[in-house]
Amino acid sequence: MVDASVLQQLRDIHVPETVSPWPFALGWWIIMLVVVSIVCLLKHSLKYYDNFLIKRQFIKEINATEKAFKQDRRSNYALQKIAKILKKAALHYYPRQMVAGLHGDEWLKFLQATSSNLNITDCGKLFKTALYQEYYKDDIEQGFNLSRQWIKQQRPK
Repeated sequence: MVDASVLQQLRDIHVPETVSPWPFALGWWIIMLVVVSIVCLLKHSLKYYDNFLIKRQFIKEINATEKAFKQDRRSNYALQKIAKILKKAALHYYPRQMVAGLHGDEWLKFLQATSSNLNITDCGKLFKTALYQEYYKDDIEQGFNLSRQWIKQQRPK
């Protein structure tokens, strides 16, 4: 059969060392970088898409108010509604402590400071006096346009 000297020459079986998962191969690092980049990009784009939807909703409310104004010509109701929509939008985009207590000249200064290339002071008369008159003689179309432009200029938090 098998010679004893041949069996003596055999060595024990050597099991190779287990392969460590660290450091990862270059391909895995690239895959992880791509996945993290995609997740960050999706999060960022969803934030801007949500902002787009919110802006669209505010502008839709202003357009509905303008349509109602053209039917019933109640300027005080339309201006109150515009002021409410602007306040709601400002509360969405800025901290509550900064916006909630503003009214009158302070409110107009805030709107001017948070917009670019808009002349809010032109609408100062609308938002200070015409807001409380039942029928305002001048055109309030400027208030609708200005509020739409202010909302379009706002950026997400």
